[in-house]
Parts: sequence; C-alpha cells; structure tokens
Amino acid sequence: MPAFWKPELVSLAFPKPELPLPKFWKPEPLLPELKKPE
Repeated sequence: MPAFWKPELVSLAFPKPELPLPKFWKPEPLLPELKKPE
C-alpha cells in the first residue's frame, strides 16, 4: 500500500477498501471533490 494510504479516508470514497487505488490517488485533495453531490 502507498505510504499515504489512510483507510478511514479511503473508506469515504471506496466502500470496498480491497479495491486497488488509482496511481494518482491522493485522498486529502480529492476527498472534498468526491463528497460534493453529483
């Protein structure tokens, strides 16, 4: 797992933590975007 892997953050966007993360995955900058209603 990448050093920046944080299960508590990833679980907000990925309900199944066993899924591989994209290479560009950076939880902190992306989470605000993912939380926005589509």
